[in-house]
Amino acid sequence: TTMDVAAEDSDQMPSGFHAKAAAKAARLRREAAKLASASALESPGGIESRPGEWAPTQSKLLRRVAVAARPGHFELSLQYGPYSVAYDTTGRLLALCGRGGHVAAFEWRQKRLMFESQVNEPCHALTWVGAGSTPQLAVAHSNWTYIYDAQGLELHCLKRLHKANKLFWLPRHWLLAACTDTGHLHWQDVSTGQTVASYCGHHGPLRVSALHPDSGCVLTGQPNGQLCIWTPLEKRPVVKMLCCPAGVRAVATAPAGHAVYTLGGDSRLRVWDIRCLRPLSVSDSGADAASIRLFDAAPQLAVSQRGLLACPVRQGAALMVLPAGGAKPLLSHPSPGRLSDLAFCPWEDVLAFGHARGLGSVLVPGSGEPNPDGAVHPLSGKRQRREAEVRGLLDKLPPETIAPPAVGGGVNAVDAEGIEEALARKRAAVMALPSDEVRQFQPRRRSGKASGELNRKVGERWQRRRMELRQLLKSKKRVLAEMGDEGADAAGGRKTKKAKKVSQSGELTKPATGTFLDRLIPKAD
Repeated sequence: TTMDVAAEDSDQMPSGFHAKAAAKAARLRREAAKLASASALESPGGIESRPGEWAPTQSKLLRRVAVAARPGHFELSLQYGPYSVAYDTTGRLLALCGRGGHVAAFEWRQKRLMFESQVNEPCHALTWVGAGSTPQLAVAHSNWTYIYDAQGLELHCLKRLHKANKLFWLPRHWLLAACTDTGHLHWQDVSTGQTVASYCGHHGPLRVSALHPDSGCVLTGQPNGQLCIWTPLEKRPVVKMLCCPAGVRAVATAPAGHAVYTLGGDSRLRVWDIRCLRPLSVSDSGADAASIRLFDAAPQLAVSQRGLLACPVRQGAALMVLPAGGAKPLLSHPSPGRLSDLAFCPWEDVLAFGHARGLGSVLVPGSGEPNPDGAVHPLSGKRQRREAEVRGLLDKLPPETIAPPAVGGGVNAVDAEGIEEALARKRAAVMALPSDEVRQFQPRRRSGKASGELNRKVGERWQRRRMELRQLLKSKKRVLAEMGDEGADAAGGRKTKKAKKVSQSGELTKPATGTFLDRLIPKAD
């Protein structure tokens, strides 16, 4: 054994100090071996079906999976659908919102409700903002976008995000991106509350959109078949690519990688590499098969962490999951209502889907990454999530780093030197002391709303007009004084005729100065 070897080595040691050091080294090796066996990487799961067999159902999967994975299968019947669903970055929380104004969030493993509210207006999209100990939920209402805390209290109202239909959270940049029905794109900095960019895309309503997590770009599909890539620093698409001949109905991106999935109006699924803007193979028949046909596919797509693709079929009445490199479905599941949204759970083999009659969740073996590599994961505690939130806020990337790999010149290419120079110039401009000329400068006083040459000219013009009127009045008074009473009667005769009125009997009568009530007085015979 190891202890015997250590004892034999201790007899051969020249002193007792070396014997103790050898025993300590053997003990440390044993502890390291135990730690390595405990922290061994888990292998991802999957579904293996034999040729000619049907895809497994959920009832068969529930009988064969572990007990800890069974809470991932449940069904909720709700009446304010169709619903949209969203997981947070840790995969611990699940939120939903319906077109009938129903908003709720809960921990799906323990089925513990966090909050539930009725906002009495349609809700079109939602996403989790932040990943710390106090997560927040952004919900796109019919007009504006609201942010709620974990108890359902309203924190902010983002009126600039008007009529948003898609919301995306960029955790590395702390930005909230939105695509609206009015054709505008917005990027809002959540940490400072400032608007980084807001402009019109000039492509009509942006109802088909997705976020590329690796680069932070927003992808939109157009009715003419183009796929546009947007960044907050450019008001025009940095990349335009013709993907589908019959219009783009749905677009999705892989959370880990550079694959972009598009579903066209011809019901064909195509996969593109965003680095080289070229199609990839999506079937086992060879590299020439650049697309597969999905009959009666609804315009919804979702991609898991390990590349599994979920899409509704049969006009949204059923759900189908496809592998990354093949066209044969791994499993299918019927839906109680027409599917409206899909979302894979991070770090778990679970797929949630919203439909017209509520919310459902199914087990998809092999969809989630079994080995979390980040500071925030499903098993992280409250203190660890809080520290991760502070660390992420300190390491926040500027919006200048958002660029697709095809434009940036490589994979994750960032002009680090240019960013450092810009930050140095900004720091020098802020910290520099003002010069003597700046200290001696005193702004000129200005009175009134208007100033300058225009104000002076307007004043002179009114002054000349005022003098002319005064001279005209003086000359008129002088002429009337010279004419005497005749001139006064001639000047005031017109006024006398209006002021005095002679009746038929020869008596003077006062002019009629009555009110609307005089019509009630009886007339004289």
